[in-house]
Amino acid sequence: MFRGGRIPLTLIEQHALTSIKVNNVFIPANALKERVHKFAEPALFHTEGMNEYHLSKSGTATKLRVGNRFFALLCNHQMTLSGEEFGYDQFCLFGKKRQRLVSSERSVFVYDSVEKREDFDAILFEFTNSVQKQLVPKHDWFCVKPEQETQRLPSPLLVVGSGFPGETSSFLWPEGKRAEFNYTPFNIWGKQSKPDISGRLAFTPEHDLEIEPSGMSGGPVFGITQNGNEFELFWAGIITEASKKKIHFLSATRLKRFFNLSLEN
Repeated sequence: MFRGGRIPLTLIEQHALTSIKVNNVFIPANALKERVHKFAEPALFHTEGMNEYHLSKSGTATKLRVGNRFFALLCNHQMTLSGEEFGYDQFCLFGKKRQRLVSSERSVFVYDSVEKREDFDAILFEFTNSVQKQLVPKHDWFCVKPEQETQRLPSPLLVVGSGFPGETSSFLWPEGKRAEFNYTPFNIWGKQSKPDISGRLAFTPEHDLEIEPSGMSGGPVFGITQNGNEFELFWAGIITEASKKKIHFLSATRLKRFFNLSLEN
């Protein structure tokens, strides 16, 4: 079941929004909330011995495609949960039939001081080989255009962040059955606002949140922009710090430079 995903009516009424371009394909505006959720996955870690079922969730992952390569993007701080530090080889995505977990072939991160890692709170995991081998679905990755890495983000009419808050996401262990993850994806719609944290952008929720957004770190942030009579969804960054009052995120402009360095190696 989807929660918190309704597009504010003011946007539809003010701009006669009936369709929106996502990955160069126009979709009905009322289908946007489900489409946005496709680009977010729970950040899962195979944790042998850490709990009964050897699987932990630490926030959200953003699924992005750059050319013919496929990446999952997280925050560095998600690599630690309740004092336990995860190894880079423990992060995994659901497989094609969601009956298996698939780990990445490599990770890319800032190897510098703690202060530098906290400022650039991101880590990149590549899944290109797994996608090519059809272990992970090829669809439902947001396409990032490499040529846009030096451009400033456009001013959005509306901003949306997506992810898996901890209080609405859990593991189910039916007796005698395979473990399942209880998905409750959540969208937060809002307007761009002034950040309170250096090195971040921010948006303020349009309505009061019913739940704590803890667990949405690493989730994608998108903006809606208008060009003439056309509306388009663009990637704005990933959530790094979230509260009921304001959502802070790392800009896609900074992250695209990170991608370029990764693609060169």
